[in-house]
Amino acid sequence: MTKDAMQIIKDAIQAVDPYEVVRTNLVRKHDTLNFVKEDLRFDLSADIDGIILVGFGKAASAMSTSVLEQIFPSSLTNNNINVSGVVICKDGHITQYEREVLTQHDIEIHEASHPVPDARSIAAADRLIQTVSSHASDRTLVICCISGGGSSLFCRPSQPLTLDDLQQVNSVLLASGMGIQDMNILRKRLEDGKGGRLAASCFPSHVVALTLSDVVGDPLDLIASGPTVPDKSTWENGWDIVQQYNLEQSLPRPVVEMLKKGVDGKLKDSPTSDHPSFEKSKNILVGNNALAVQAASETAKMLGYQPVVLGTEIEGEAATVAKIYTAMSSYLQKSLSNKTNTGKQQGSNFYTVAQSLPVALIAGGGTSP
Repeated sequence: MTKDAMQIIKDAIQAVDPYEVVRTNLVRKHDTLNFVKEDLRFDLSADIDGIILVGFGKAASAMSTSVLEQIFPSSLTNNNINVSGVVICKDGHITQYEREVLTQHDIEIHEASHPVPDARSIAAADRLIQTVSSHASDRTLVICCISGGGSSLFCRPSQPLTLDDLQQVNSVLLASGMGIQDMNILRKRLEDGKGGRLAASCFPSHVVALTLSDVVGDPLDLIASGPTVPDKSTWENGWDIVQQYNLEQSLPRPVVEMLKKGVDGKLKDSPTSDHPSFEKSKNILVGNNALAVQAASETAKMLGYQPVVLGTEIEGEAATVAKIYTAMSSYLQKSLSNKTNTGKQQGSNFYTVAQSLPVALIAGGGTSP
């Protein structure tokens, strides 16, 4: 049974492998580049003069490597597409092979700190924004590879905030126990690039963001703080979070003052859906918990188990969730055993989902330590 469980886990992880989720969603045939999930096509000979590849997050190097290998397949001998870009990785999260592929195609590689940003994060974010801005054109295609960890790796404080201010903010937020959704609403108020600002920096280029979700529910405007997505939150939302978690005295004074100015209408907020850049931007979710759960379910069934999916958006403390799952497994086994012995159903909705052993209970989500 342990061997089967490990196989189910392995296949679930493989289903959201950063390289594979890009490979299955991006295909080049002759001069047509097709983003499969959305059936979005670009004619590289007629419509596009150059491609800018940018990425940030713990999976950025793997995703970006996959993009390059789909744009330049080994079977294609005529590669006349100009490519450049910037990829920001967490320290130690890039393989030698990925480094070689990115370097071969003139992609700048920047390593930086996670989960608390450092000076390298700001320098890399500066370089990334400078690159997309300087190449902005209606004949430029910007491909963004976005994954978990992107918020700290792609970090550029809004004036007059400093790196020290943002480091203190991150430390306070991590210690507060708030969820990633609320953290990213605050981050979008304090940094350039986040909350749709990256898409605005690319305008009038075409933008396609390939996103690997690490946030429960897959809110694209919150994953890596939504750099290519219209912002649904406001200064007021950010200030409400500060009040909810009683952080006014813990946050740096310049941050509190900035939030208050924003609420008072003295500062410009992040771009909303009516900004022209979003008419030329497409956000594609290439991987998430649901995809991993589906793969786990299929493997379980192949191995002879009846898969019972408990959910794909499970949250809570990891130890507590584990105890609940253990109790459910024990209850199910006893109920089915009683039915076999007595011919009577120990009725419950949960029981009726699974009518016979062996059963595989499968769930996905984001638990906290």
